[in-house]
Amino acid sequence: MIFSSGSGWGMRLNTPERPIASGTFFVSADQWEGPYRAVPDNLLIGAGLNRTSAYVARTVEYQGQRVVYHHYAGNPPAFGWPKVLQADGDQLYLTVWDGLNQLRQGEISLTGWKSPANGPKAPGDWHVEGTAIHGACDFGATILRADVEVTDVDIGVELTLRAGTRAGLVTGLSAEPNAKGIACLFDAEAGPNLSQIIDSVRRPVARDRTYRLRLIHRHRYVELYVDDRLVFSTVTDFVPETGGIECALESAQADFVIRQAHQLEPLRTE
Repeated sequence: MIFSSGSGWGMRLNTPERPIASGTFFVSADQWEGPYRAVPDNLLIGAGLNRTSAYVARTVEYQGQRVVYHHYAGNPPAFGWPKVLQADGDQLYLTVWDGLNQLRQGEISLTGWKSPANGPKAPGDWHVEGTAIHGACDFGATILRADVEVTDVDIGVELTLRAGTRAGLVTGLSAEPNAKGIACLFDAEAGPNLSQIIDSVRRPVARDRTYRLRLIHRHRYVELYVDDRLVFSTVTDFVPETGGIECALESAQADFVIRQAHQLEPLRTE
């Protein structure tokens, strides 16, 4: 059974991954009449810290699958992409709906990688061999930018954090000074909070383990899947007019392997 609730008007709903959570939760039972039980991490889709980005979700049978549709609270409200509901014992989770591939307009050629030589981001030490990238930055932050300008993207990467603190992907970031973008970072030390956090998931990150990331960024909407399971689904307060695709490090060493990169059909908002 799934239900929607929030932490703003009474009891705070905490999960191991998100404090003060709001969204769609689930409980399980062996029969319709109950009794129902909740696993510790029973937030199906939502956010922590009393944010209500992805909130109410419903399910429907479609072409042999149980598909979830949901909305984003906020101004303006909007519907999110459909997802597939999966079960593993008492645990429910969401995976990518294959129908999303119909939005793909073609593959993106990620070549011509360069790291800024000056500015607030240190150059770091990067090595590129085809689709495999190794980066190292002893201190500070560094990015490696592909020679492409694209905003609506679907990217699949294998990421291995070898040492240090943080590594991940950046999209929607133009080359202009003080530009905004979206950074999805794996944090192995959970140190001080970064500025302007959209969502945070308290999940252990192991060094020398390879994670499969799929980052989907279209218009204001951002979703991250790790090892084929949804981690977060959210909206931003801005729409990138142009931007790039970057690998990012913060006081870390990491390996990236690009598995796929596709441009998505732009969202029509009229």
